[in-house]
Amino acid sequence: MLSNHIILFPYFSISLYALSHSDHSKDIETYHVSVGHLLVLKCHTADGHTNVIWSREGGHNQSLPGGLEVRDGLLLFLPVQMSHNGPYTCEKGDKTKSKMTFKVRVSSEKCPDPPETISIPQGVNGGLPCKQKEIFKLNSTRNIRWMKDCHLVERQVNDNGFIRLSAASENDAGKYTCLVDISLDGREYTAARSIQLTIKNGTYILWMAEVVHKRGRVYRVSTLSISKVLRQFLNVPFRCHVLSPADEKTGEVWLKEGILFFSYTALCLAASLIFLALVAVFLLFKVDLLLAYRSLLRHFTAQQAPSGKLYDAYVSFLHSDIGSAEVVSFALQVLPEVLERQHGYSLYIRGRDDCPGEAVHNVIDTTVRQCCRLIIILSPMAKVPTCRNKEEERISDEQNQLCYEQKIGLYEALTHNNPKVILVEIGPVDYSCLPESLRYIKRKQGSLMWRRPSIGKHRLTKLYLNRNFWKNLRFHMPSVPTRMSRNVIPADGSQTKMF
Repeated sequence: MLSNHIILFPYFSISLYALSHSDHSKDIETYHVSVGHLLVLKCHTADGHTNVIWSREGGHNQSLPGGLEVRDGLLLFLPVQMSHNGPYTCEKGDKTKSKMTFKVRVSSEKCPDPPETISIPQGVNGGLPCKQKEIFKLNSTRNIRWMKDCHLVERQVNDNGFIRLSAASENDAGKYTCLVDISLDGREYTAARSIQLTIKNGTYILWMAEVVHKRGRVYRVSTLSISKVLRQFLNVPFRCHVLSPADEKTGEVWLKEGILFFSYTALCLAASLIFLALVAVFLLFKVDLLLAYRSLLRHFTAQQAPSGKLYDAYVSFLHSDIGSAEVVSFALQVLPEVLERQHGYSLYIRGRDDCPGEAVHNVIDTTVRQCCRLIIILSPMAKVPTCRNKEEERISDEQNQLCYEQKIGLYEALTHNNPKVILVEIGPVDYSCLPESLRYIKRKQGSLMWRRPSIGKHRLTKLYLNRNFWKNLRFHMPSVPTRMSRNVIPADGSQTKMF
């Protein structure tokens, strides 16, 4: 079903085209002619290079009667006689054998009967076509005359025989006949075709149909004309039912008020642009928006710490006897300074928060389960978490503890998604030396890269260098801190600044 929305004008007209099947064996065209006139029939299923066979139907003898001649695939009546009345068939002389049938209705009247009706609204400029295309092709020298009710009329006529009617009135209604005088083979012939013209007064809705031949196919054009669009014509369907040997379809037309149509279109476009802009802003500033929302939420709502958790994050890293000084400095100084002192998070850092003499494995197992996040700090030296067999490699106590705490945390993260893992890289990390569980988390959620500023750089430069790192780290941290942070001040009493 075809559905269209048409902008409203004082006078409305729309044409719907229906294409019939390429096999014209069931197509029948009727021609109304008068005795003594020239008639030319063209087989529209064929072109100029196709052999066409013409025959007469309706009897045992299908040969053409006298006075008919076939030229270049055209059937010429030279001229029409009363005995020529009846059906005629053209057939393509190829493998398709497609056919087309014509009915010739011969009358003794001076002007033939009109095969179609055309309506023009009163007071509207219009006109009538001659519709003798095949006659025009026979001879470019011709004389065209128009008659109204078989009386000659003097009107403006162009070279194609189109007669113009200015400000049509009721007096213009009647039967119009287009006569074309041509010379063929030294003889003078006259071809005629009639059209019935009606003049519509007031408001009317009219479907008009005509046949159009184009590229070997037959189109039926149905035109809907509305002289004046009234309010009751809006938002109701106008349907055209099309039947052809190939298919059956229904066309549907809706009239919409022009101003509202453009308003709705503008609103839809504006809403779409605003939506796309909001999506783009959200994607670009997702982290900033969420952090701002958390900040506002803390000021205007009651804060609730995560249920059953004592710490916001467990920090796992290699200590000074194995890891680099940069990793130790980041874990024991930089990370607590920003997350604990500036943003109120509570971190558990082994080597800072554990007590001497405790059962290390028990403490790690208990503490990891009491943390919302597991922050694993990786560096270029981070190869020990592969945790190979003890018989193959000697692993120090520090490495063993690191391996154990990561095993516990990764097991809980992969099986229960609690705690959630945050990977922090300090320098390039070779993940091929790390266990599959870490490689899986890296592929699934990525990692955060911390860059150590060069010595001597301005404090603002240091802040700018890693500002995205801190925003993304806070984005992955819990929205509400447990607020059980331990304020650790270095032994020398100095204050650690943000890097």
